[in-house]
Amino acid sequence: MEQVKEVRKFGAGRCQICGKPLVASSGEIGATCLAHQGKLRANADIADVVPAGWIRHSKVCRALETKGLSTHTIVKASGGDACTGEVLAPIFRVTYVGGAKFLNPEVLTKGAELLLAFAKEPKEPKVKKGDTASATAQALKAHAIVK
Repeated sequence: MEQVKEVRKFGAGRCQICGKPLVASSGEIGATCLAHQGKLRANADIADVVPAGWIRHSKVCRALETKGLSTHTIVKASGGDACTGEVLAPIFRVTYVGGAKFLNPEVLTKGAELLLAFAKEPKEPKVKKGDTASATAQALKAHAIVK
């Protein structure tokens, strides 16, 4: 499995790994590629051709947005930025063909069910900025420290 793209020669002012314009970096590699160096595509497969029936990642994101899932959720489930993080489940493992990402078609059914079930789990209530005093009071009451 290839982990890092070979360094290519892009024009001046562009990252030599991904080709994006350099914004805040030192040298010839952009900040994101520098931070991910050695981890790029670590949790993905590399192929020469698209597996039969597999769907481009961007199309999966658009399709699942109609079911109420955000692109961020789908990207995070499939290993995050450049597949450097953990994959939520094997069904979300990305296959790269060149620079394009492809996902198993079962993501549209089984994967969506998994993400929607995960999204329905109760979460901690969020506290607004400046609301720390009332949040602390609520936490104390919940633990019966203040009666």
